[in-house]
Amino acid sequence: FSQDIFDDDLKTLAQEFDRIEPSLHVQNGELYIKILVWPKPTIRTIKWEGNRHLKTRALNKELSISTHKAFNRHSFNKALNKVKELYIKRGYFESQIQYRLYTDPKTNEVDIVIDVREGRSGKIDKIQLEGFSKNEESQLLSMIQTKKHNLLLSWLIGTGSYNEEALEQDRMAIINLLQNEGYADAKVSIHIEDSDEEDKILVIITAEKGSVYH
Repeated sequence: FSQDIFDDDLKTLAQEFDRIEPSLHVQNGELYIKILVWPKPTIRTIKWEGNRHLKTRALNKELSISTHKAFNRHSFNKALNKVKELYIKRGYFESQIQYRLYTDPKTNEVDIVIDVREGRSGKIDKIQLEGFSKNEESQLLSMIQTKKHNLLLSWLIGTGSYNEEALEQDRMAIINLLQNEGYADAKVSIHIEDSDEEDKILVIITAEKGSVYH
């Protein structure tokens, strides 16, 4: 008996079955191995709940998992992450996606219900600058990656929606600009507010420049 080989065998079985339960016991100097296995259930249905802005057909296409196939938790979670990324690309930065399984033990089938909380739309209605001079405002709006949403262009060039990573890069770039102007103690904060226009947000960029050094 080799523990390493046995562990490798269990890993192989874990890929092929939904659940495995090994047990070992020694009797009269011999090792007895018992392994209980549960076959992977078949996906009977996939149902989406809570999605208002993205159609079910688009979500199913992004998920790319069919019914009447074996349910694999790892593959399903990986596929669901693609759906989360789609929501973020569309600007729904607060979106949360979880799923529930309902198992039919008689048929070994599962019904999957995917709960979607879309949250606010991340389409940017306006970028509001506070604490900057007119000249700085003009520089910043052309320099930063974050842009106002444009109905005709945003879908084409991929701008105009909330992107946390881009906003952080913009914040650091603005600090660098202010420090080059002599504001060595400059601080920049960015926060989000709801716009008066439905399903859009305001991005408010505030500078505390402090004293200028020469």
